[in-house]
Amino acid sequence: GIGSYRGLSGIDTGLFVWLASERMFRSCIDRERVTAFAWLLALIGLTGKLVFETVTGQTLFVDSSGFTPLVEAHLAGVMFGFICSLIVFASARDEEISLDERFVRCGK
Repeated sequence: GIGSYRGLSGIDTGLFVWLASERMFRSCIDRERVTAFAWLLALIGLTGKLVFETVTGQTLFVDSSGFTPLVEAHLAGVMFGFICSLIVFASARDEEISLDERFVRCGK
């Protein structure tokens, strides 16, 4: 079992995904493709980190010789952060742009 669990990395991961995806969505709305792409790259980098940790069972940025990382906490943070950003994005009041058009505009 787990002797102790701190959980801050899962919370940090969720907050990062929330920030990055919300900023990416906002950049798409504002037609700032370079900025949106930069935020997308940050999310892709996080995905790579999580894949590495899942496959190897080791952390990427911290010496994990004294503990086993709980990748599930990071994945839960990812889901929570992305859902929160979608809620904020969907509830934003922008009467000129429908929700479907918001996603399409980023590619134009």
